[in-house]
Amino acid sequence: IIKKNLILIFFLLSACGYTPLYKGFSNINFQIELTSLSGDRLINNSIKNDLFRYLKKDGSNKILFKLNINTEYEKISITKNTAGNDTSYELKVTTTININSEAIGDEGLKLIIVEKFNMNNMTDNFKEKEYEQTIKINFANSIVNKIISRISQIQ
Repeated sequence: IIKKNLILIFFLLSACGYTPLYKGFSNINFQIELTSLSGDRLINNSIKNDLFRYLKKDGSNKILFKLNINTEYEKISITKNTAGNDTSYELKVTTTININSEAIGDEGLKLIIVEKFNMNNMTDNFKEKEYEQTIKINFANSIVNKIISRISQIQ
């Protein structure tokens, strides 16, 4: 009976259909060239660092995707207290990516990614600024994952 239960558990777990989200990113067949990067400096630097392993290398015969990236960062007040001071914010980054490649054709592809996060005001301005920078870096990581996922779908 124990043997039957082990076999049953094995089949249930192996047939669940689980596959890692970014499976296959290790054997990519493309490279990226950043032709333009404008907007928020911290977010752009994080995007550039995250895209480093995909950047164009000389002598490679992989499919080349040229990216023009523009990031617009906003910190919008959501609520105020009775004294009129901000108590919470919406952090929002809108990223416009123009992707050009022979694999797409002459018209290219325009991708718009919007990331949002609600943040409460902190009494310590230094910690609030540090927390905001961490959120910006997380935005950049998410944006890069979405770019790579979209390019992987194209090729």
